[in-house]
Amino acid sequence: DVIINKNGEIKFNFAVGYVENKPGFNPDYFVVVDVGISDYITAGVVRASNGEIVEVMEVSQLLKTLENKAKKAHKQISTLQKTHRKEESKPHRESNVNRKRELAIQAAQEVADFAFKWGNATIIVEDLSWIKNTMQNGRWNRGEFIKWLKHFAELNGSRVMNSNAKDTSQKCWKCGSKVTHPTWGTS
Repeated sequence: DVIINKNGEIKFNFAVGYVENKPGFNPDYFVVVDVGISDYITAGVVRASNGEIVEVMEVSQLLKTLENKAKKAHKQISTLQKTHRKEESKPHRESNVNRKRELAIQAAQEVADFAFKWGNATIIVEDLSWIKNTMQNGRWNRGEFIKWLKHFAELNGSRVMNSNAKDTSQKCWKCGSKVTHPTWGTS
C-alpha cells in the first residue's frame, strides 16, 4: 500500500511472508546449565540414555572478562556505599547494570550456540526462582540470563526447560560421588 498522510508524506506499507524453517531438536543429548555466584555459568552436555557427561563447555575470554569486571565493580560500589559515598557510587552502579546485562546476553549466546552444535539439544536450567534476596550478591541477574537464553535458543529451534534445583550441587560431575562443602567457595 502507498499512503499519503495529512502532512503530504508518502508512506509505504508492505507485508512479507516467509516459511519458518527451524531444525528439530536432538532428543539424545541435554545441555545442562548451572548459574552460580562464583562462576557465572557452567554448562555441559549430558547423554540422555545414561546420564553420562559428554563435554563441558569452555566459556569465552570475553565472558570471563565481563564477569571479572562486574565482580570488581560490585566490590567498588559496595565499598563506596559502606563509606557513605552513595552519590559517588551511582554512576558506577548504572554502568555495572549495563555490564551485567551484556554479561547475560553474551552467556546466553554462548550456551545457545553450544546447544546448537549438539543438534539443538534441549537446554536444562536449574529453577532458582525461590531465591528471594538477590541483592546479597550484587543483584544477581539470573532472570536476565534466562530471558536471553530462551530468546537465542528458540531462534535456533531448541528449547529451554527448568529443573528442580534440589541437590544439584551435591554430586560431582566428574566421578558422581557426593560432594562436601566444608567452607564457602570450596568443595
